[in-house]
Amino acid sequence: MMECKHFLEAICLVFAGISPFLGVSCRSGSESSETGIVKIAVVPLPGDTAFLGYAAQISVVDTMMYLQDNRGGETFLRAYAYPSLKPLCKFVTRGKGPEEMLAISGYTADKDSVRVFAAQEHEMAVYAVSDLCRGINKPVRVIEYPQSCMPALAFCGVKGGFALQNSSSAYRLTLIDSSGHIQAEKYDIPVSETERKKVQPELIPYLWQSVLASDGAVVAVGTKLGDVLEIYDLEDSLRNRVVRGEGGEPAVLRKGRGMQMGTISGFYALDIADGKVYALFDGSRLADYNGQDAVPRKIFLRVYDLSTGELERIYELDRHISSFDILTDGKTVIATDPNAEHQLCTFTLPE
Repeated sequence: MMECKHFLEAICLVFAGISPFLGVSCRSGSESSETGIVKIAVVPLPGDTAFLGYAAQISVVDTMMYLQDNRGGETFLRAYAYPSLKPLCKFVTRGKGPEEMLAISGYTADKDSVRVFAAQEHEMAVYAVSDLCRGINKPVRVIEYPQSCMPALAFCGVKGGFALQNSSSAYRLTLIDSSGHIQAEKYDIPVSETERKKVQPELIPYLWQSVLASDGAVVAVGTKLGDVLEIYDLEDSLRNRVVRGEGGEPAVLRKGRGMQMGTISGFYALDIADGKVYALFDGSRLADYNGQDAVPRKIFLRVYDLSTGELERIYELDRHISSFDILTDGKTVIATDPNAEHQLCTFTLPE
């Protein structure tokens, strides 16, 4: 049995018939080309953003920029005018009260609304962009979902609804609509039988906790503690792919009565643009819980073909960013470096 202390450490680490999966398993890295080091520029933010705690998910939609702040006081999200970066509103209040959330699993944004899914309360809050522009930080509605959606480990939008990665060991994704209903529960967690036998079934979803991205029809899933990228076509399962890289799948390390969840730092963020999956990947080994230091870390932006899962290109970045968004020109990237004094940064993808 894993000691309680290490169980809590593990959860904190991953949480800051016929199988429905019919695609082939791919291996990445053999045919990819690595470019030179990409330089990243700092973008100072005005106003009270000196008090940013830990900048996480970032996105730019039309003339708005949204920034998730995981340690930024009483709220989780910040809205800015873009490209002026004028602060407009802080929203999604932390807490246990009405219209409050203890944690969030992610958000989606379009030109009209921002939807935020709670990690623990199995509900989604909907905010009007017009309200946020005027500094109004109350949701226009809160939609409750079945309790089986809790906890939600990740959240993204898809065609006709949304996708959750939750804590079930029976399936990978839960598809939900915008009215409080579950539409489908799909896909096996692609854990090998060898690793499955090493850990209790209820811990497998946490070991395989991932980042998500979607273009509407396809959902990409990247493991946080491994080198596995899953590509799921929601309409054609024959197009599904599992890409296993050299870093291997999420694994556990046992020492005595304790257990370390994960041996490498894997995917940090994903984006899909122009038929490609852009994946922010680390790959460094995690320090053992005995106090040893990890190897100095680099960060890479991998580019995969969305249809085949083939790894086409790797960019090495000169700053260890944790999230990014590729803008509509297909070249400009807005990103966050939560460990820097100025956490907002940008770079241009080389040709």
